Amino acid sequence: MSNSNTNIWFYIFFCAIASIGAVLTFHSPSLDIMLKYKLDTFQWFRGHTFLQQCQDPLRTDIETAMRWRLLPPFIAHAFRLPGYSPFAMPWLGLIVTLSYLSKVMLLRFHNIYFVFGAVLLYATTSAGLMSFQWFGINDIWVWLGHLIVAFSGSRVAIFSACLLAPWVDERFLIGLPLAWIVRACERGDSVVNKTLLLLLAVMPYALIRLAAGGDPLTGEIERKFLRENWPLIIKTAALVPFAWWTALRAAWFPALYAVYALPYPRDALLAITALATAFVTIFTALDFSRSAAVLAPMPVLGLIAIARNHKHLAPRISLFLGALGLLLPTAVVVGDTIEPIENIVTVLSRISK
Repeated sequence: MSNSNTNIWFYIFFCAIASIGAVLTFHSPSLDIMLKYKLDTFQWFRGHTFLQQCQDPLRTDIETAMRWRLLPPFIAHAFRLPGYSPFAMPWLGLIVTLSYLSKVMLLRFHNIYFVFGAVLLYATTSAGLMSFQWFGINDIWVWLGHLIVAFSGSRVAIFSACLLAPWVDERFLIGLPLAWIVRACERGDSVVNKTLLLLLAVMPYALIRLAAGGDPLTGEIERKFLRENWPLIIKTAALVPFAWWTALRAAWFPALYAVYALPYPRDALLAITALATAFVTIFTALDFSRSAAVLAPMPVLGLIAIARNHKHLAPRISLFLGALGLLLPTAVVVGDTIEPIENIVTVLSRISK
């Protein structure tokens, strides 16, 4: 490997690690809660189920929402990961995802400041934050799948993402149309083209879910969710705009620019698909801020558009937005519960009391 390539890969990895460090400082996990096994908190609720799955991925005596999220537990089980070590899988996913995003942005605009700002901004969205705010939440691998569908030049990578990511979380299917529209908009391609056939890689997941008694989006699990939580969804509907804001915050600006920079009718297609995708998330989960990360390919598209249209300003804009993402307050919104995400100093001071 040449010295130049070595430097590029070092920088890609540096962007990922430095962004994680910055986000952990300004938006720390609730260590005072996570250091104790507390099943009555959202930080531990899914983590407990995930650890049970890692012991036996096919067990059915767990909450229904987790039964089809099988790939991470199977991997943990296959490697016989002990104790709490499976909780490291989201952290690994975050490093891989941010490194991949670094490479994507470097290929489109070869400026180290622009790339770091873009990666930092992505890490401050709920796509990045939830990797260390909850135990047992492997969404980041789903968001990686969306980034691959939206921005990869490799058909093998796209096929693999569509084949594997649904087994991490069905949110991949919800966000797949938006990721595909983002790809078409960024490349100037037709929405319907030969590469579209790669999306058929989701069929094994869909067929198995159908054979098991329910389709991937409106099967038994989703119907039960709606029956049990419809009153709470109605009650907390007023919190949805706030939850969506907390999910992206500073990243909303490039997301909106992505729509603005497109010609008609692509701008309308992207906006309608994004709104429809966000709307669907309301009826599939109560963790509104976490689910809104499905929109994360849009700010990436917006930053690419800024780099193309404002080359001289793009590095400054990217760094400014990344810093703004760190400084703007955020929270986890689950149903009618709002849990602020605090900085590391506040969290450590609370532990020391």
